Amino acid sequence: MNLVLGQLTTLTPRSLDVEIEHLERVLAGEAADSLFGRTYWRARVVKASTSPGLVPPQRVRLERLLSRLTVEARIVD
Repeated sequence: MNLVLGQLTTLTPRSLDVEIEHLERVLAGEAADSLFGRTYWRARVVKASTSPGLVPPQRVRLERLLSRLTVEARIVD
């Protein structure tokens, strides 16, 4: 899925599921430390979190991702 970061707020609840799945897959590995880095992935999670029509299960998944990024950042620092 090739989305420009600024376009994430226009995702529908259904397409947001695809975005969340992508973020979960990427962040499950060491990709947060990849070419893009933690700042990029955090920005994507935050942008997805601001999507209109976000349903509670999606919010929980995004909060979990944000929490994971925060914890990992503390471990690295």
